This record gives sequence, structure tokens and C-alpha cells, in this order.
Amino acid sequence: MTDQHRSQYRLPTDLHDKLQHAARLNQRSVNAELVARLQASFDPPAAQEALQDLIENAVRRGLGER
Repeated sequence: MTDQHRSQYRLPTDLHDKLQHAARLNQRSVNAELVARLQASFDPPAAQEALQDLIENAVRRGLGER
């Protein structure tokens, strides 16, 4: 098991809505979406990988795949 820090943060409602929508599109939890985005912001190679995942998911959706 990895070390984890439990936290509680406040987000503007519109930002939370966007996060929920992105999580749904990427088929992951809001927490997983938040962690992936934060990690990508601190690690440029991870950001590139996250962008590639988003592109691939968008292409699959456009082709009717899931």
C-alpha cells in the first residue's frame, strides 16, 4: 500500500463540475482524475502522457468505442 494523505479542499462549483465531467470521460473517479492532473502538472513527461490519454479517449469516443 502506498502512503496517502487524506485531505479536504474546497473547489469552486464550476471547477468541480468540470472535474467530474473529465473523470467520467476518462472512466475514472474524481479523485483519480484530480491526482492524475496534479501529478501531470508537476511532472512534464506525465503531462504529455496524460494529454495522449485524453486524445486517445476522445478519438475512441468519436469512433463510438468505449
